[in-house]
Amino acid sequence: MPNAWDQQEGEPDATYNRFLVYLGMGPSRSLTKAYAVHQGKPASEARRNAPGCWLRLSKRWRWVERVRAYDRAVMLEANRHTMAKLLHGIDTIALKSIREIERTNPNGWKQAVEGLALVAELIPTESAATAALACDDGKPPENLIPPD
Repeated sequence: MPNAWDQQEGEPDATYNRFLVYLGMGPSRSLTKAYAVHQGKPASEARRNAPGCWLRLSKRWRWVERVRAYDRAVMLEANRHTMAKLLHGIDTIALKSIREIERTNPNGWKQAVEGLALVAELIPTESAATAALACDDGKPPENLIPPD
């Protein structure tokens, strides 16, 4: 199933190209600015309103709905990436801590467990749920693991 922001069945190439200009403007997008950019002008030189054909095309092809779906998908992916980096960082700290405990105080596990319990209390439930989505197998996806 194609994404909402992909070219729709029956959508003319010229219309889709206009949509891509609108999509590419980011969250501050507007038809007026997109029209100006499409005409080769800076968005800051946008005239008062985009022509009526742009408004009709945006309604007919549901541009606002489609860019909202795109924005949500981008934000979700960014959130997953952030959570994967956070989990990677926690994992790194945990491994270093375990090694240090084993090296300096083999009987210090009680303190370590207490420290981990404190950290767990600081992680909001929503973040844990997002992390679970990002890391179904308990490991961040390979493409989201930050380089050493």
